Amino acid sequence: MFNKLHRGFTFILTIVLLAFAGDLTAANWTIITPDAGEKTSVKVKKKTFSYWELKASVPIKVKVEGPTTLKVYTRALMPEKRSEVLYGVSITRDLEKKYYIGRGSVQDKSASLVSLKGAMLSKGRNIFLKVPAGTHEFVLMLPKESKNRVFSRFYVKSDKKKEINYIPFLPRTFPKEVKLVVKEQEYIYYRSSSDKPIELEVIGPTRIRAVCRLEFDHTMRGDKPFRVQVRESNKVLKTQALTGKVSGTASYREASTKVAGRGENFYIEVPEGKHRLEVLTPDPNITVLFRFYIPQKDLSIGLNKKQFGSKEFFNLRKADKTG
Repeated sequence: MFNKLHRGFTFILTIVLLAFAGDLTAANWTIITPDAGEKTSVKVKKKTFSYWELKASVPIKVKVEGPTTLKVYTRALMPEKRSEVLYGVSITRDLEKKYYIGRGSVQDKSASLVSLKGAMLSKGRNIFLKVPAGTHEFVLMLPKESKNRVFSRFYVKSDKKKEINYIPFLPRTFPKEVKLVVKEQEYIYYRSSSDKPIELEVIGPTRIRAVCRLEFDHTMRGDKPFRVQVRESNKVLKTQALTGKVSGTASYREASTKVAGRGENFYIEVPEGKHRLEVLTPDPNITVLFRFYIPQKDLSIGLNKKQFGSKEFFNLRKADKTG
């Protein structure tokens, strides 16, 4: 029975790998380094490469800017007296979306673990994950019951993308305006909380880029997960989980008891027609600063142009593309 299941699994695995073969040849890949994880060395054909070991107790965290594809390249330690190995990887995106992905492989006689003499590794197997627009964090671990040792490398597609010229976009209403200084440049942000949303009035189709910063107070320590949300007519259109980190470059123009977090990007896809959108955090007892941008090409739409305000406002902030 096991042999039949194993042959079936191998057949499915082969089909999956063949299906992704086009991705490997059609795109260039750039290696990226995880934010957290245990690094080790793997020797392949007499060359040494850096890998990160996946564990059941210590997560590997990878931050990716989308839209793109994340490729996770994995090798498993071969069991004694076995020519094949089966293993699984648990993956979470933005603390919410969860995956469990199984892989099977055979021994690669040219690959070994440097830190353990005689430890042979399997042939490499790929996991491909679509990354939507915005900044996203992937957390990778082995399942708790796993007895495997698995080693990984991470890549993103490095295709050349058409650059979009984003320029600042004014909210229709907002609870409070906050001025931040980032690398000696002043920017205007808008503060929001769970009961005080920011309102945007926009005509689509377009894509609004938002930069958000969690505000830290004296009770908050270390990295802090938080969420941002977009609503229209009391309907939730999007909720995205992010991780707040204290910024090393942003400070308040006016004295404040808060500390500004690092800027995180997320995107709002606006369909055709006129829309009034509310942007906020659904998490109670915190505040988040927002700043909005719109593609310059979409300012030809009358209402969007009005959201820019006066001609002087346009000229003052035309070159302000980062915050």
